[in-house]
Amino acid sequence: MHVKTRTAAFLIAAASLGLGTAAVTAGPASASTPGCAFSNGCATLHGTDALGRAVAMDAKYQNKNEIEIGYADNVGDTATSFDGVLHSHQTRPVNTWDDTGLGPFTADPPVYSNVNGATKIQVTNFADDPSTGVITITVKGGTAPYTATLTGLQGATVTSPITKSSGGSFNADISVNGATNAQGFYNNIVLTITDSATPTPQTVTYTGSAEVFAHRVTIPSSNEPYYTYVYAPNGTWTNQCVTDINGSGALKLSLCTNGHDAGQDFTTDAAGGLLGATPAHISNLLAASVGSKSCLVDPSVSNPTTPQSDAADEVAPGGRQLYVNGSCAVDTNLWSWNT
Repeated sequence: MHVKTRTAAFLIAAASLGLGTAAVTAGPASASTPGCAFSNGCATLHGTDALGRAVAMDAKYQNKNEIEIGYADNVGDTATSFDGVLHSHQTRPVNTWDDTGLGPFTADPPVYSNVNGATKIQVTNFADDPSTGVITITVKGGTAPYTATLTGLQGATVTSPITKSSGGSFNADISVNGATNAQGFYNNIVLTITDSATPTPQTVTYTGSAEVFAHRVTIPSSNEPYYTYVYAPNGTWTNQCVTDINGSGALKLSLCTNGHDAGQDFTTDAAGGLLGATPAHISNLLAASVGSKSCLVDPSVSNPTTPQSDAADEVAPGGRQLYVNGSCAVDTNLWSWNT
């Protein structure tokens, strides 16, 4: 990798991204170039690799079509400069349902298992309360406490373990809420209750139907911001953008599409957007559309300052290539946008 030493003053033009007033950072810098001084948002993403070492996003040879790697952000080193370009797209209105409660639960005769001559588990009551939208079930027999599961109705839950007792019986609630089900009747709802008898617990299963009460909710359209990272050596834009190629999760430079390729589109959970001062997760929209893990991560365990072959860098985990298949829920995959 070609390494240079630079000292320069930088201007991050936040105003040009519509994110507030411009901010000036002066003094030694190790991850940007002097020519970026007047570009809109020109800087580099800084984070840590799998071993917690400081790295910055870097085009490996700082040429076209190169892989993106984590590069040590040490004084005197330089990583590739990028422009974080703000885009937005108009979302469509979404119609959904806000579930508010359940009607009566009508159950088929129970199916028992593992009785072993003990007193059978029984549900003696399915009582719905229209004021709360909750069905209360009363359990007795067998050996308390009980565990309970409910399947066949998204968003519905049942109290488990069942430990609330009254007059020798145990009570639990079935409830449903959230934007899950349209209003109407649902069949094949399965309630399973297991006691705590030893060595073999008893189980009883009810299959039935219930009515879901809900009202329609419309989520209006909105402008959702996202960013593309344009490769900008010496502050001059190229036609190359950081890209999740074909949803592989591995980042390379590819021909810019003005944000039309979702693999080039990134969002952040930073309160101030990309130029916010707080380290944040950086999520790729293409990766997010196909999986639960879409955040920028450096999985490498090799020394970021030691040159590696392309083949070694492209081996994950271990190589220095950056990926967008990291968790967006952990604080280790945090990045900041600065010089």
